[in-house]
Amino acid sequence: PTQSQIWFDKIINNIIKFGVPASGGFITSQTIITSKEGFILDGHHRFGQVMMADPSIGMKVLEVPLKIDLLVKIGKSYGEAIGNKSKA
Repeated sequence: PTQSQIWFDKIINNIIKFGVPASGGFITSQTIITSKEGFILDGHHRFGQVMMADPSIGMKVLEVPLKIDLLVKIGKSYGEAIGNKSKA
């Protein structure tokens, strides 16, 4: 939801750079962040890498118990507070 697309070329480049994701590997040991509805706030390209390699592989997920609209607002506010510039 913080990006409107998952870029196929970025997924492929990450697979080339980091290797094919595997259970217990680097990519699958990184946590993705989701809303309570299951929307991915952070980690959508890593998720895409895993889905392309083997959809049965599990990933670490931090489910924040907030709806995505509120979670995006909080995330953007936090990012701005630590000096990140908003892209949109």
